[in-house]
Amino acid sequence: MTVSERTFEQRVYVGRRMREMANVMRRAPCGYSDATTLPL
Repeated sequence: MTVSERTFEQRVYVGRRMREMANVMRRAPCGYSDATTLPL
């Protein structure tokens, strides 16, 4: 596996996590900390 392949996989993974986080934040009531709902 080349370095660029690994970087690409990491970028895809991070992008997926960021989308999940955005979805949780959108669903959460105002002022509610989304960090408590995310498994890290």
